[in-house]
Amino acid sequence: LPSGSAPACAALRQVALQSAVATLHGHYAPELSCSDPCWTWTRDDRLGGRDQLFGHFKKVAAAGAWDESLGYKANATATAAAMRATFDRAVAPAIADDATRHFVNTTLQYGEHWFGIVEAAWGVWVEGAKKDLGQPYNASLLLQRIGDYDAAWAAYRAFGLQRHDAPSLYQPVYFNLPGGTPAAGMDAWVDEYRNATARSVDAATL
Repeated sequence: LPSGSAPACAALRQVALQSAVATLHGHYAPELSCSDPCWTWTRDDRLGGRDQLFGHFKKVAAAGAWDESLGYKANATATAAAMRATFDRAVAPAIADDATRHFVNTTLQYGEHWFGIVEAAWGVWVEGAKKDLGQPYNASLLLQRIGDYDAAWAAYRAFGLQRHDAPSLYQPVYFNLPGGTPAAGMDAWVDEYRNATARSVDAATL
């Protein structure tokens, strides 16, 4: 940023601080002091699922922290949106180079989409894990959240196609060594509930 742009520098610092909050709330699990599974459920460009996180959700259930857990993910998405708004309003006008301004905006939009996917998946998993653990759950809400998940992925992938300078996209499968088969990840766990819901609907119409 050029000299004399102290307000823009302060705003950029605020964006950086918000980024740390979004990462803490979106990737990790403050509701349980970042228990171990929430350090490793993503790896490289891969997103894990049941094998990586079900143990965490059992602890969430035991702590009665369902709403708190999902609230952190919603806050991550909201924080990412606030970061982009702050940049566009207070930082971008001070950047003379179009390519730099566009690149930072793209990066911030990418983060907003990514945290939106995590929030949507978490919403499915929260309601689905309640079902798995024999707790009361809302089947209609579970179906709605599966739709939210599909919409979040569609928007993320469309964004990746539209922005040539976007980072590479994450994959909804878990890590594998070169030449190996990807392990079941985010999509597979969501699909468990998608398929179970479809079977329930089919049974109800018989």
